[in-house]
Amino acid sequence: EHMPSIGYKQLKPLVESARLSGAAAAEVLASSWAGNQVVSAGTRIGPVTRTSGQSLAIRVWMEDGRSGSASGSLSQGGALVDKAVAKAESATPSEFSGPVQRMRVAPGGLSTADQRWEQIGDDDRIDVVNSNERSVSSGHPSIHSTRFTYEDRETFRAFVNTRGVEL
Repeated sequence: EHMPSIGYKQLKPLVESARLSGAAAAEVLASSWAGNQVVSAGTRIGPVTRTSGQSLAIRVWMEDGRSGSASGSLSQGGALVDKAVAKAESATPSEFSGPVQRMRVAPGGLSTADQRWEQIGDDDRIDVVNSNERSVSSGHPSIHSTRFTYEDRETFRAFVNTRGVEL
């Protein structure tokens, strides 16, 4: 089951807010993810647990090269813009600071969806942990496993900046 993607259109108002607050340039990166985790303690294998999260990172530059950044949750968007701008306002000017020049990108951005994601089941995840635990414990009598963790994750990202990049 795929997670809904964060759209770059949701991020454009944050870039505009940074510009209205005095930033000459801004970049916004949003990420959301969902995944699975299995943890073993010795020979006890825990159940597969679902994991998820999201984050937002904002970086701004003032005309004289001062920069500031802030990160947090997606719901903190406006507050993160304010925090990044405040950091930039108190930073030291730099003639070499500024957003990186970027090449034009194809509409829609890049995608690397692993086709195996949909085919891996919970039994497969548990088998990975079992197999690793058996390999270690059969290697030598003096070796004792304490913990194995299997984790997989599907991540969606959206990026937008003042130079017109929208991924």
